[in-house]
Amino acid sequence: MFLDFVIVLIKAGVVLFALLNLAALLTWAERKQSAFMQDRIGPNRANVGNITAGGLLHIMADGIKMIAKEDFIPEGAHRVLHTLAPAAALFPALVVFAVIPFGDVLVIGGKEIPLQVANLNVGILYIFSIASLAVYGTMLAGWASNNNYSLLGGLEFVEIVIVAGLVTTLFFGGWQFPYLQADGFHWPFEAGVWHLPRLLVTLIQVGTFCVKVLLWCWILLLVRWTLPRFRYDQVMRLGWKMMLPLALANLLVTAVIVLLVT
Repeated sequence: MFLDFVIVLIKAGVVLFALLNLAALLTWAERKQSAFMQDRIGPNRANVGNITAGGLLHIMADGIKMIAKEDFIPEGAHRVLHTLAPAAALFPALVVFAVIPFGDVLVIGGKEIPLQVANLNVGILYIFSIASLAVYGTMLAGWASNNNYSLLGGLEFVEIVIVAGLVTTLFFGGWQFPYLQADGFHWPFEAGVWHLPRLLVTLIQVGTFCVKVLLWCWILLLVRWTLPRFRYDQVMRLGWKMMLPLALANLLVTAVIVLLVT
């Protein structure tokens, strides 16, 4: 029992460490990618001595700046809710990853360790319910600011987050790699089986999950710095009338293909 508790703590720590560092790295990646697309140098001035680390030290500079920055609360704002809003937005974004598997099972010394912080039978419902709580942080920030424009901007963001969460969850696919099972690759149409060590299969699964996450982050940055800013109604039409039906169709077609092949 104690060992299982320690394993859960380790998995939770690894997930939180990866998420928080990925968020920091994405601030650097967005600056570098936008600079590359616009034929600029990008972040390169933060340094320790003569070491700039390709602009990575800007992440440390940003952290120091945010800690030392004045905590400004607009006049007439609700001080408690205005202060709690960032935490209310960050907490669900971290907690939702508790049920997202980044692999199947890791076997160490005969003990099977699920590569998932919490293995719940209601995983997909948990993702939808917890992810939906993230919108309250934005709504609280907009309402507590005592500013109509902040409130309207917060409500628009809420709608965008809801449709983006639905589409991403249905499209993403997790750690699944085509035809990869616990003992190796099972090719369709009786093409044979490539047996692989269990550890190598686990590494391929974790690598697949990481590649998918980084790929979608790159696509997001590419779109942000390529296309003009979408209007609110355009985002809603794209999400609800185009991407969501495509996501449902993708889910249905994938299920039918897997059923036919297996």
